[in-house]
Amino acid sequence: MIDMLTLPFMQTALAASLLIGIICSFIGVYIVLKRIVFVGAAIANISTAGIAFAILMGFNPELFSLLFAVAGVLLFSISVRKGQKKIPAESIIGIAYGVSSALGILLVAKSATGESHVLSLIFGNILAVSVNQLKIIAIAFPVIFLIHYLFNKEFLFTSFDTEMAKTLGIKTTLWEIIFYLTLGVTISLSIHVAGALLTFTYLVIPATTALIVTGKLKFVFIFSVIFGIISSFSGMYVSYIIDLPSGPTIVITSFILCTVIIIISKIRKILA
Repeated sequence: MIDMLTLPFMQTALAASLLIGIICSFIGVYIVLKRIVFVGAAIANISTAGIAFAILMGFNPELFSLLFAVAGVLLFSISVRKGQKKIPAESIIGIAYGVSSALGILLVAKSATGESHVLSLIFGNILAVSVNQLKIIAIAFPVIFLIHYLFNKEFLFTSFDTEMAKTLGIKTTLWEIIFYLTLGVTISLSIHVAGALLTFTYLVIPATTALIVTGKLKFVFIFSVIFGIISSFSGMYVSYIIDLPSGPTIVITSFILCTVIIIISKIRKILA
């Protein structure tokens, strides 16, 4: 571990994975409990399509990734909250997922250099993260976390008890949109650093693992972040020791951790 931490690029990669792991694991609790896991995957695809479009047109990929993600979350924030009588929210999300995937492939096919770039964004190469990218997420993610901390009550009531939120005078529509915007920005920035695969994993597995450990909402957030941190540290270390791709190694490490927690939970129930 000490040898790994002496390498500058490993220090940058570890810092980036920890930042992404913390914020995605935190927001992932909402995603899992609200049962909108597919929304996370859809936004990731839409963001990637934005990157492919920017590469083809010669625009800034980071900017268009964010713009596409924001457009997607605005659509989902309305469809998921209200739903439709004829077209269910799940259908809208599914259509967006499929269309954005196809659009990304078509745009990449017309770009001479887009394929390798977009593939790296899908599978990720966190070891290649630059200091500038680290600075951006080091500024953006604490701001997002602070928003969720300061307005914790609004987010919780809007997400899990809308009737109570309305009685308290909370503008549920506004806070639902703000939540999806923070989610979109988080996914967009994370994809550029860690790739869609690792980003989606951070959004789902740590929160799922935390829910196995405890049913108390406050502790679910804490355990989810802890599991995200453990997965980042252990995954980066294993990838360094065995010489494996860091992103997929973190994904498998997170899955193994979840599996171990499930086994321990089953054993405890048998022995109880």
